[in-house]
Amino acid sequence: MRELPVELPVAEWPWAVTTLAQAAASFAWKRARLPGVPFVRWFAADGARLGQLDEAKGEIWLSTELADNKTELLRTVGHEVFHATQHRDHALFNEKSATYAGDRFLEVWDEHIADLHAKAAASGVAREPFQRYFAGSAFDAPFDPLADLKLESRRPHAARARYAYE
Repeated sequence: MRELPVELPVAEWPWAVTTLAQAAASFAWKRARLPGVPFVRWFAADGARLGQLDEAKGEIWLSTELADNKTELLRTVGHEVFHATQHRDHALFNEKSATYAGDRFLEVWDEHIADLHAKAAASGVAREPFQRYFAGSAFDAPFDPLADLKLESRRPHAARARYAYE
């Protein structure tokens, strides 16, 4: 594993494209049949790389240089997800194949978005595809296997159940 870049503070992330990057990464990850869900992190442009994969955590690191170029952002996401499939398959990383995979992912993403627009138009309800956002913090863990044990600690004002034998 190569050395990872220094992560930007969350306040400095390019929020205009962070949702796009996360959606594209999740779509590519699922399409590649990789386990789990990837997390996109950002680093300051260093002139040496546009993206990097953290194989150990399944995270995709993107340069803030990509914030102004959505096409290159999508190519980079496809490129890094291809590296994730190479890691899963215990294959050596191949930059030429990953570059081609990034170009192919851009085409697949455009087809996916066109399908979403067509479905939204055909529904007669929504003119544009949309993503529902649910209440909660984006920093909460998506799944907590011990949530039932932590419920009381998160809601200390909740009254404890009373039983007849108490």
